[in-house]
Amino acid sequence: MAVETEVTQKLVTEDGINGLPVRLVNAAGNGVVGNTIQAGSQQALLTQLQSAATAVGPGNQIPTNGFNGNVQAIVINTGAGTATLQFEGSIDLANWFTIGYVRIDGQANLARSVAAVAIGAAGGGSDKQVFTLQDLYVYTRARIVSVTGAVAITVQMYATPN
Repeated sequence: MAVETEVTQKLVTEDGINGLPVRLVNAAGNGVVGNTIQAGSQQALLTQLQSAATAVGPGNQIPTNGFNGNVQAIVINTGAGTATLQFEGSIDLANWFTIGYVRIDGQANLARSVAAVAIGAAGGGSDKQVFTLQDLYVYTRARIVSVTGAVAITVQMYATPN
């Protein structure tokens, strides 16, 4: 029997790691793209922190409590403009802190950073970058800090349980 659980920004639930599907909603009650994925005997979370965003803003604030095994983010810009974004975490949805990350796609030397991520112009397709997030919080978001020109930024997050 499938059980659906709604998670608001004020409630943290670990139903997703106990085998129950999770449907995430934001503070306005709108559905947030987020699904638990069966991965062997464990559940994983695949969700969007930003979805074709065109302006500065915090994006979706996703409950990640219990999904602290491995957290990766893919940043994609299909627009001609550029932007910067900051990975952030919170324990209370009121105070947000910078999350350290390591860029892992095609990098010869992996290095931890907390600087804002520079997002390039699409240039004939899309600018794509992959990161491992290193600091663990109850909530995670990808806040777009600045935008120059026309952008369409999507940030997907994949997280596995402890």
